[in-house]
Amino acid sequence: MLKAYTLGYKATGHEFPVIKSEMLENNYAYISLPDIGSFNKDDWNMYINTFYAKVNDLQKSKPKGWIIDLRGNFGGMLYPMYAAIAPFFDTKNVVGTKDAEGQIEYYNYKDAKFYEGSTATQMFQLTQKEPKPTKKPVAILVDKVTGSSAEFITAAFVGQKNVKIIGTNTQGLTSGNQEYKLSDGSFLVLTVGNIVDRTGKEYAKIGEGIPPNIIIEKSDDKAKTNETYLKEAFKYINGK
Repeated sequence: MLKAYTLGYKATGHEFPVIKSEMLENNYAYISLPDIGSFNKDDWNMYINTFYAKVNDLQKSKPKGWIIDLRGNFGGMLYPMYAAIAPFFDTKNVVGTKDAEGQIEYYNYKDAKFYEGSTATQMFQLTQKEPKPTKKPVAILVDKVTGSSAEFITAAFVGQKNVKIIGTNTQGLTSGNQEYKLSDGSFLVLTVGNIVDRTGKEYAKIGEGIPPNIIIEKSDDKAKTNETYLKEAFKYINGK
């Protein structure tokens, strides 16, 4: 299991996370941010560069707004996910963890480096240009599957002026877990704290999740539900 985790998708014959992107109705830029379950640096670089390439391509169409889809993203590795989405954040210190002693450490990303507090803990190899920040409206789509690292991303957008979160409460796996590689090749995974957003709000209750700004009612009809999500995203982007 650990061998597969470190070797990555290609070496183990698994499909790489698919980042979907398209222009909807010639106005709305849609892109998904899927889960990534790999501790392989090449995988992380490919994930970030693929996301950047697709965002840069969508920006050429000068969209009226953005739809970022976190539905079905149950988590995985935060580092590449955070680096990929970072160009959409409007400021620093938007998400972090609060430890058992009440100390808050925020995460940040700059110049292809991921920071935990003031320490750069991960460095990425970029082949694509980092997308330009946007002031256009951004709709974040979430559902009950959206969990763990994807909830860090959701929390990072809480309180951002040009963003609305659309969907249901997220999964509620809002602890921060850190992997430590040991000398025998195994990993020790420790919970180091709970998610905090830019306001300092702590998400400490298991299963409660992060509430959306716009609620989508549950339905067994997946196509109809998806249509409702997109309609609400279009309405928000259109300023209605």
